[in-house]
Parts: sequence; structure tokens; C-alpha cells
Amino acid sequence: MGKWVFRVCFFCLVCSVGLATAAQPDNPGEPIGWEVLPNGLIEVHYDRTGDGVPDVVTLHQVTWSGWTVQTIPEIEAQAAADGLWIFIVEYDQDRYVYMAGAEPLKCPVCQP
Repeated sequence: MGKWVFRVCFFCLVCSVGLATAAQPDNPGEPIGWEVLPNGLIEVHYDRTGDGVPDVVTLHQVTWSGWTVQTIPEIEAQAAADGLWIFIVEYDQDRYVYMAGAEPLKCPVCQP
């Protein structure tokens, strides 16, 4: 019963985010923040009103994540070659990188 409820709630969440982003233009502006979710998605936050509060959220599928000692220009070149977005967490000597699809996920059920 618990798994079923979780799946229904997750589906509704994805659809509601899909509806919110479907009504927005394709380019919501520059991201102001991001968060990795436990389900393998990255939530990207945008502030279109300039008040510092996110008002648009998109979801992107993580395609790869891991530790690397590569330089940021090397990581950026690889992501550009693969058509991916990168999200980097810096540590003292190395970094943890998330690579995600550049296009946000869309809910096919929610699209008109």
C-alpha cells in the first residue's frame, strides 16, 4: 500500500511541476539555485520576478555523477560535447559533478 501511495503522490508532483513549467516560456532565465533529489533528478530554481524567491522550477534527469579531479574547463568541454548541463560541488582538492540533461523533463499526461 505504501509504495502505491508514494507512486501516485510522485506522479501528481511531477505532473503539477509539468503544468507549472508548461505554462511558462521555454527560457525561464538564469538559474538561481539547484538541488539534487533522492530520485535521481535535479531541481533547478529560477527567479523571474527578481525578488530572490524561486517562481519557476524545472526537473532534469541526472545522467552521470561522481568525483573528479578534472579542471572546470575540462568538465565544461565534456558537458558541451555531450549536450549536458553540469552542476559542481567544490571541495578542497577535487569536486563532485552532476551531469544532467539540458532539456527539462515534461509530463506527457500533463501536456495539452
